[in-house]
Amino acid sequence: MRAQAAARPYAGLLTPADERLYAAMVAFSLKPEAAARVKRRCAERKIWISGGENSIRISTHIHTRPSDIEAFFAVMDEAAA
Repeated sequence: MRAQAAARPYAGLLTPADERLYAAMVAFSLKPEAAARVKRRCAERKIWISGGENSIRISTHIHTRPSDIEAFFAVMDEAAA
């Protein structure tokens, strides 16, 4: 999931590269207007995320299926790119 987030040029990865420093969560920052769009569209599609004002955090203990993660990144690509 970290690699998928890192591959998005519009997302500033906040999760450290060292796998020992993170577990099931990945966080990244977005421009304010993009973050608002992503959060709104995720809520509409019942994709549960968290984070701060301009950041998003996704967790594999919530998004357990590959299709859940793919759905999130599809929404993010649509809303933030």
